[in-house]
Amino acid sequence: MNIMDFPPVYGLFQKRIEGDDSLLRMASQYFNEICLGAQFYAGSKDELNWLLGFNPLNNRPPLIHLDRNLNLLDRQGVDLIIDFAKSFGKRIFGLVIHDHNEMASRRDKYTEILGRINASLNQMEYPPHLYIEYAVGLPVELFISFFKEIKELENIGACIDTGHIGIKQIRIEYARKSNGNDIYNVPASDLTIPEIQEGYDLAVQSALPVVLNVINELTILNIPIHYHLHDGHPLWPHSVYGLSDHISFLGEITIPLEDGKNIIMKPMFGEYGLSQIVKASINKIDTRQGSYTLEIHPAGQRLPLGKYSCLFNHWRDLNNAEQMCHWLNCLGDNHQLLMLEIKNAQEEIQRK
Repeated sequence: MNIMDFPPVYGLFQKRIEGDDSLLRMASQYFNEICLGAQFYAGSKDELNWLLGFNPLNNRPPLIHLDRNLNLLDRQGVDLIIDFAKSFGKRIFGLVIHDHNEMASRRDKYTEILGRINASLNQMEYPPHLYIEYAVGLPVELFISFFKEIKELENIGACIDTGHIGIKQIRIEYARKSNGNDIYNVPASDLTIPEIQEGYDLAVQSALPVVLNVINELTILNIPIHYHLHDGHPLWPHSVYGLSDHISFLGEITIPLEDGKNIIMKPMFGEYGLSQIVKASINKIDTRQGSYTLEIHPAGQRLPLGKYSCLFNHWRDLNNAEQMCHWLNCLGDNHQLLMLEIKNAQEEIQRK
């Protein structure tokens, strides 16, 4: 199966580790080698023009994530979206913005502005899709119903973030079963108590069915959909950003206790969950309408640079470079798994 028979697949492409542009050159080379597209974060056109200089040479137009604070109710935010779309057009695959609470509190105005943006995109020769990401923790039912209302806006799509939806659901489920307690307030040491660990595990296991339901509800609308793929767990201890998601689908969660022992727990999804997510997305949509980004963050581990050592001859301390190398390798392992699951899902459809 040719790589172009697959839906577009991207990886988080950022300098999230301190160092010079050699880190981005290594990322560009690695992404090119494994045929992974780049999702850039850009707050301005100048920043994007600079980042495009590192775009992997694998014929995959990059996906652009705009500033997380961009708000559609702010005229400057709308102008920025239109300006990016006009300026980069054919050179990019699409634009991603975060949702905001105003999607609920000022729904009519939010919808009106998206209608104007869609009309402006329709006037362009190469209009990119604008994807609105589930990010602020709105009720998923509201997120779904919103896109049902705007499904006729052909250039506006949904960004289903598996980690954000999953973590939100875990908190809801644990609170429901524990008299309103927040799962983030449970000490790791309490998980040595069987009944507490059972309740914890059940809350974590509730994430996947909710994510699959969101996929099922939105894919039948035949709207553009992008997937931010990452795993998570409320007690994941390795995030350099203090987050409990944006982690690999591979492996288990090792939680250290004060007595030096560890608890091993399964993440929200794991390999099985990713398989189910891919099947749900592939089975319901024209694969030309769907796309994916592996939004996995670095976790601080190191990996020898190997063939990339020549990029860092001017570095005395290779710690950060080796952290970047480990991160890239993690993205590569998850990419390999994702491509296998996509291939399996497509073959299953062909057999039916």
